[in-house]
Amino acid sequence: MEKMKDKLREIAEESMINEIRFIDTEELEPKEAFHGRQPKDLMPDAKSLIITSVYIAGFYLPDEDLDIHGRMSRLTLSGFYFNVVEPLKPLKDYLISQGYKAMVYDGLEDDDDIPLKAAAAKAGLGWIGKNTLLVNKKYGSFQALGGIITNADLAEIYESYEDHCGSCMACIDSCPTKAIAPRKMDRSKCLSNLMEGDDLPESVTELPGN
Repeated sequence: MEKMKDKLREIAEESMINEIRFIDTEELEPKEAFHGRQPKDLMPDAKSLIITSVYIAGFYLPDEDLDIHGRMSRLTLSGFYFNVVEPLKPLKDYLISQGYKAMVYDGLEDDDDIPLKAAAAKAGLGWIGKNTLLVNKKYGSFQALGGIITNADLAEIYESYEDHCGSCMACIDSCPTKAIAPRKMDRSKCLSNLMEGDDLPESVTELPGN
């Protein structure tokens, strides 16, 4: 399996994936803690969950878009998360060519939602910050995560990443809609969630910078 993992790392690098990790498919966290499913709910004979990370801080919107949208997340406006699965397809195709099952996690349907942030934390890619995002010292919170569930036995054990949030409350204090409490998110108030609808509430359109 080491040769297979080396090949997967090679393919990941060619696909502009910054990090690739391999963890087991045991429960990532208690089911009541998130709205989603475990890997084995989607593939009962799954043995591994491949976690990938792409660094996306280098993405910038044109200045005219920033003038219109103000403090809205550039990442959300870019539509990046809807395209994050594209780099996973060569990895999936390779696994299938070797006789294994492989299911790309895309996160677009509620019934196949698995906790990728929890998986990434288990894979040593960071800690869950007070802003509910995955954070590490190398990439900050600018990691777009992808996943592949497979019955190939590739799992490794990784050292947990130390939580460095400490007493800092910057993310909570700066949230324009007050959607964040320590490690909790009120999606009904989150701009990223609100922007998915056709119309923004008046309370949001009147925020400074919008």
